[in-house]
Amino acid sequence: MKKAFTIIELLIVLGVISLLTSIVLKVSTDAVIHSRALQVAVNITCIMRATQGQLLTSKATFDSIDVLDLSLTNASEYAIDTAYSGSDSTVIATVTYSGKVDKEKIRGILATDTIADSEKVSYYKVFPVYW
Repeated sequence: MKKAFTIIELLIVLGVISLLTSIVLKVSTDAVIHSRALQVAVNITCIMRATQGQLLTSKATFDSIDVLDLSLTNASEYAIDTAYSGSDSTVIATVTYSGKVDKEKIRGILATDTIADSEKVSYYKVFPVYW
């Protein structure tokens, strides 16, 4: 008599394999989404730090990310706006991202000073200036 797997045993094994595959796909997809949001958050933070340095050295506001010496992939998805407030000698710098990454995840990473909607994420900081 030959020993072999029955059709029920094969179906159970296939079911377990498909269940494990679906779990791995879900976890890996979530990890990719989170890593993309994290990369955008890091880019926004780098832009903000470069903005602070530019404000301290040039003593002028600017409205173009090209002024900063940064090399970003998809730089066209980022924008910057700086506004000087003479009453309290501060500059409000706002970095906006409008790419195709989960905006709420970016907001969760950056937490405070972040406004997110379906189209863009805006991250702002207030810098004191002495010019």
